[in-house]
Amino acid sequence: MTNQKDFKNRGYLRIFASYYKPHWKLFLLDMDGTLYLGDEVFPGAIDFIRTLEATGREYIYLTNNSSRAGIDYVNRLRGLGFPCEMRNVFTSGMATGMYLTDNYPGVGVYPVGTPAFERELESYGVRLSDGGDVGCVCVGFDTTLTYAKLDRAVHFLRRGAAFVAANPDWVCPMPADEVLPDCGSICALLTAASGVKPFYIGKPNRSMVDIISEMTGVPNDKICCVGDRLYTDIAVAVNAGAQSVLVMSGETTPDILAESETKPGWVMAAVPRITRSAPNSRQASKEAMERMPPPIWVKPPKAFISLCIRGRFWGLPALAPSRSTRCIWVAPAARKASASSSGWGL
Repeated sequence: MTNQKDFKNRGYLRIFASYYKPHWKLFLLDMDGTLYLGDEVFPGAIDFIRTLEATGREYIYLTNNSSRAGIDYVNRLRGLGFPCEMRNVFTSGMATGMYLTDNYPGVGVYPVGTPAFERELESYGVRLSDGGDVGCVCVGFDTTLTYAKLDRAVHFLRRGAAFVAANPDWVCPMPADEVLPDCGSICALLTAASGVKPFYIGKPNRSMVDIISEMTGVPNDKICCVGDRLYTDIAVAVNAGAQSVLVMSGETTPDILAESETKPGWVMAAVPRITRSAPNSRQASKEAMERMPPPIWVKPPKAFISLCIRGRFWGLPALAPSRSTRCIWVAPAARKASASSSGWGL
């Protein structure tokens, strides 16, 4: 795992706006690996939330972690020092409860999840069952998993039950570079044993963003999804037509980013960088740009025009420059490495 200091010192790319960023009205924030890791809050994460509040931006803690209910996250976030009300939390467990209520009304559902996950489903009117009337197996991030649960789930799946899962995450990041097997890993085992593939509800399924857009009245293109995973946090933004910021404080490494077909709109070392590079208005950004010294144009590497400003290199896509064009910054020590890199697409 690449921590924030290594990311900065090793000179990996960070993506910013060349002139100004879109005026993002609502931030959908991943938690594990983005704002904190285990019980360790990342430096500046709480200040970032308070900055959003101070600048009039809305935010929702959006997590694929279905091991806890929504109210559990409210209490946990408050305990860690984050501002949080129930309206600020939306989990894959909540989205799964909504989905089951709409698509399997009255159907017996066999849950593979924590007691909190089961309570969350029941709060949406889902009827849980372990009998002959089971028509759906629903899997979450189960930290109380037993072999008996797996046995029963395979039994129902092989007899025609539908397979619904809260989230596709393979692992849950933990401190000291450790991980826990997440919902996706549990589902892979069940698929191998039953031959049935799950339908995932959480990120990257765009429905979570669409539901929030409908609840808040904020259009998808004014929503920014922030997280540390390309295949969930960034993919859901791409699928929903929202903005996206990848933070390099969790699961994604520079190599993973370079090889991924899913590319974020912006890449930053950690969440505090977002408020430093996303001004409240276009005018504020314009004034900041006017204070910068004139650029010095140099020979472009690969299809990029590079310019040097105070010892830092910026790149603009040569074919389509515009005020909203995203830029890449390469630390001086990484110029040679970046010139030969095929990743970090815009």
